[in-house]
Amino acid sequence: MGISDGLQSDVLLRWDTPCYCEADQFCGFVTDMDLDVTCYNTSYYISGGNPTPSEPKSNYPLQVILVVPAIFFFIYIALSVYKNRMAQNNSHQSQIVTNTEPNNREPPSFAFGLDHSTIEEKYPKIQLAESGQLAKSIIDNVCSICLSEYKPMETLRSIPQCNHHFHADCIDVWLKMNATCPLCRNLPV
Repeated sequence: MGISDGLQSDVLLRWDTPCYCEADQFCGFVTDMDLDVTCYNTSYYISGGNPTPSEPKSNYPLQVILVVPAIFFFIYIALSVYKNRMAQNNSHQSQIVTNTEPNNREPPSFAFGLDHSTIEEKYPKIQLAESGQLAKSIIDNVCSICLSEYKPMETLRSIPQCNHHFHADCIDVWLKMNATCPLCRNLPV
């Protein structure tokens, strides 16, 4: 009869190294071939799994409490730095724009329209020939105000300073609102 024949019943083992486990754990050998003793979780062993040595309790809640606020803090710092840099860039660009404008600019002068007598006196009229041919002084055959071609026997008015020509009716309305030439924007002398 061998040793294994008599091991059909429960065997009580004892060892010299004490094992102090918590209430939900039990003591056992680390491996089948080793005499080292460790603590195992009872709940895992009861549920049908192989016993595993118990691990030290994790401080997971403490880690979450410390790590999550740290992440938000670093995001806040990064956004603050980004915002400050953008504000500095914008202020620097606005300084460049304001510094490039001359400080000794004169206020713009506004030219208002002319009265009827001034238009009649200073802006001569020209009547086109029956043939429809333009005078040598008239370069273009289109009124730049109404964009219509000049026709025979129409009356044109010229601006003496720049020698531009327009339909008399078109330029009269223009000159009553603006004293400048509609093409070159020159003021009358």
